[in-house]
Amino acid sequence: MVAIQPRRTERKPLIMPLTTMTRLASRKSHRCTLLSGLLAIAAVAAGSWAAPAGASSSATKVEPTISRKAPSPWPRAPLLAFAAYNANNRPGLRARPTRTVVPAEGKLSQLVPGPLLAVSYSLVDESDGNRPRSGSQVFVLFAAGGQAFIYACNASEAVADTATYSYAGGDLSFQVNTPNLKVNATFALDLSAAKVTMPFQIFSSKPGTSLWQQEPMALDQGIISVYNAALNASTATSNAAAASRAFSYAEAWVASQTSGASAVREHLAGQPLVPASSTGLPCGSFCVANVQSMGDDILINYRQAPSVVVSLYNTGPSCAQGGCTTLTLSSLASNPRVAKNPTVHPDSKFDPASRAAALIAPVGDVENQAALADMSTLLAQRGYKVKELLGADASVLAIASLLRSSPGFIIVATHGNTAGQLLTGQDLATDGSFSAGKVSSAYSELKTELTGEGLGGLTTYKASGSPAYYISEPNCSLKVEFSPSTKSCAWKVLITPAFWDWLQAEQGANFSSSLVFIGASETDTTPALREAVKARAYFAFSQDVAANFANAVEQYLVEALRHPTHSAEEAFYNLVQIEKTHQMIYKEDRLLQGVMGAPGSDASLDIMDGWGWNGSTMVRYRGNGWLSGKVGAGQVWWMLNSARQYNNTAYGAAALQDCYSKYWSRGNPGGLASPYCTAAEAGPPTGLTSLKIDVAYAIYLLDGASPEGFSANQVPPRWTLAD
Repeated sequence: MVAIQPRRTERKPLIMPLTTMTRLASRKSHRCTLLSGLLAIAAVAAGSWAAPAGASSSATKVEPTISRKAPSPWPRAPLLAFAAYNANNRPGLRARPTRTVVPAEGKLSQLVPGPLLAVSYSLVDESDGNRPRSGSQVFVLFAAGGQAFIYACNASEAVADTATYSYAGGDLSFQVNTPNLKVNATFALDLSAAKVTMPFQIFSSKPGTSLWQQEPMALDQGIISVYNAALNASTATSNAAAASRAFSYAEAWVASQTSGASAVREHLAGQPLVPASSTGLPCGSFCVANVQSMGDDILINYRQAPSVVVSLYNTGPSCAQGGCTTLTLSSLASNPRVAKNPTVHPDSKFDPASRAAALIAPVGDVENQAALADMSTLLAQRGYKVKELLGADASVLAIASLLRSSPGFIIVATHGNTAGQLLTGQDLATDGSFSAGKVSSAYSELKTELTGEGLGGLTTYKASGSPAYYISEPNCSLKVEFSPSTKSCAWKVLITPAFWDWLQAEQGANFSSSLVFIGASETDTTPALREAVKARAYFAFSQDVAANFANAVEQYLVEALRHPTHSAEEAFYNLVQIEKTHQMIYKEDRLLQGVMGAPGSDASLDIMDGWGWNGSTMVRYRGNGWLSGKVGAGQVWWMLNSARQYNNTAYGAAALQDCYSKYWSRGNPGGLASPYCTAAEAGPPTGLTSLKIDVAYAIYLLDGASPEGFSANQVPPRWTLAD
């Protein structure tokens, strides 16, 4: 994903500068863990990062090296990796001082967190002479619910300690109680001061003070900073939990700008609730109307500007972090019936109308390039014309131009969210942090560009009140960035479900005979995207998904569907059975070895679903058809593969029906009169009525004949790749 590094771990730091991941890298792969922080400090202990007091930080800059030495015994080891020490002050083990300040009489006594949500404090230096090393930052970040962080970071690593706070009567009560850091202090904090002194040190446990620079914290800056701090805290936190913390911060930030702010202003005798280093509230006069959680992303709705999206990450963790499921070879793998496929089969009535394949992967660390090459080769062998859109080539124009032709096979591997929005590879000239003015200007720039490319109708199109695209700010840096700043990650463009609606309503696209695989996190949480696409076969994930797992599934679909008479429903059923049995039967099953996690995890079939548009509704694979519970699933599988022993599917279907009519319906397996019928049935039937439905559904999977016992909305539409 470009400026957005590792979320599918859309799959959804997307979006941190560290390399991974998983369709988000394991999104946790970018975390600087407590252990790595301890290892990193070994170099500090050796003095390789030391800077004497008064020396220029830039003059002593040394790129950090993670060495595999014994962990440091110092209690603040992870934070020390970001320190430049006074040569005469080595960290000790003494307890931190505690200072308690009684609030002055007459000051605001109620808890007022609002003012602190719009600011942060950056460590300048400590009374011992220690300071953040060149290229590193140490911040006090205030979150929602009285939570805070001591957050230390550089361009490639970050660690954080959790804290609690309250602000009343102009006094800040601040506590940190972790194995790495302990602080318990209450002191006066003047919000109008550009620099403040706090009665404790971070890099040294000796009694002392520290000097901090107040910095404004715009909403988007705070969202990203709180997310990064929560994810890199010493207590293990999932991507989703960190995103939830960031959204709570966003809600509190907006509330503080509308309610608590006026109370603070009034009580502090007109003192403005404005960061000392800024000229106004980060976003202007209460211009944020509200925020909305979209799982991996957060939507900011402005009062006087178009809405924008903050993209936090793009994938779930790999199963390697939670334990991969070991798959074993089933005894059925050597059964000749599973390797045989008819050479004479139905015509192309269940194939897509277009023998074109679109492989769209805007995010580099979300899609496996080797898998792409393999899929392209297999699709070409089956007569498909393959077009790939990778990285920056996956612009809005390029995607629209490719999809308006209604390709029969479509894969989109990128960052996604619960609103069904997908990240494109298109960058804007604008970067930095959001402001209403910059947002309006960026949308105007994009509108001009799209209109010039012939997509003017897209700029005004809406479906169910939603525009066809949003501008997105990626989480591209572990560092806390400010605007104006040197933050260089360009804003990007997300397409929404309305984009797919526009393709069909105004561009003539039609996916009713196509297979669409969305290799992105969370897009199937709601029906918005699948209802907009309306594909005959549609697959997507409802939660964060590990990139390597999503890659394996999409490659599995191509491998499985290249076999004649094998349908999308059969491929999905086989995937579910692999997870259920932990066994491999077909050659393509090996693609799941080492990438499938426990059921319900971010590398599990439990979070993936299949759907099919039958012309009036999207029929879900789970709970219908083969997985409806109306048929003996194993019996159907056995019959289907028995029928494939005939080179002609018509003969295979007739053979099953003949077995039922002559023998099975009479309670006779066939015996010596019909060894084929005896072998074609998996075992004693549970009931003749059930067996009749089993036979009908096996024939449907083989040749598409409507199965008896099912209504139209209970049968996933049949889709084949190239029959």
